Amino acid sequence: MAAAGAGRRRHRTARRRLRPAQAQPPAGRPAPLRGGVRDLLAAHAVLPRRRRRGIASGRAAPGTEPSAEAWSNPTSMLFGLLAVTTTAFLGAVFLAADARRFDAPDLDGYFRRRALIALAAVAVLAVITLFITHGDAPHVWHGLTHGVGLVFVVIAALATAATAWLLLRTSAAWSRVTAVGVVASAVLAWGMAQRPYLIPTSLTVAEGAGAPTTLRWLMLVSLVAVALVFPAVALLYWLDTHGELEALSDADLRSSGARDEG
Repeated sequence: MAAAGAGRRRHRTARRRLRPAQAQPPAGRPAPLRGGVRDLLAAHAVLPRRRRRGIASGRAAPGTEPSAEAWSNPTSMLFGLLAVTTTAFLGAVFLAADARRFDAPDLDGYFRRRALIALAAVAVLAVITLFITHGDAPHVWHGLTHGVGLVFVVIAALATAATAWLLLRTSAAWSRVTAVGVVASAVLAWGMAQRPYLIPTSLTVAEGAGAPTTLRWLMLVSLVAVALVFPAVALLYWLDTHGELEALSDADLRSSGARDEG
């Protein structure tokens, strides 16, 4: 029996020696999970596909590494072009209004033509963007063609037609108001189309929001700032548009100096 027991021990020892060696984790570290390398490789293969979304189109999700691929896509480029053309459009409309106020008909016509060209470019780019988002950013497209987003799209289209009609008139009164309405409605339409997402399909507004205490203090500070700054800015704008801030003439400066000396 002793010999049989010794034989079994030698057999077990030989089996252990023939068994493939397995790497043991260092002391203090947990043993790796089975399939860990396989899971990591699978995740690495999936991540690039997930990163091929953008902020509006879902390409730039939380954790996305900086890359040109996230931004060089139709939705991003069209939105950038829209930002440039709307800025040029607003600038031309406001400069045309200032030219009329200062009785400069040549500059008025100059900036009116550019405002109409920029408005046409905005309209064309907006239509192209709407079609592009159908396949490139379906969540945004659905929001722009349904519900509150669609309402603001319609308002933007009506404001565009009203602005073009006003710019073609002789007086062009209220063209600044309708021009601001075009841009504001377009921005609101885009925002409504993305809800409830801050970054579509990957990060909601609630998930990206700060702590409730921080948000309450931020809201309070913002309200105080608006209450203090907005009336002053509104008064300054009214004074400027009504000619109350015209430059002083030499006679005004001489009379002011004489009063100071007296």
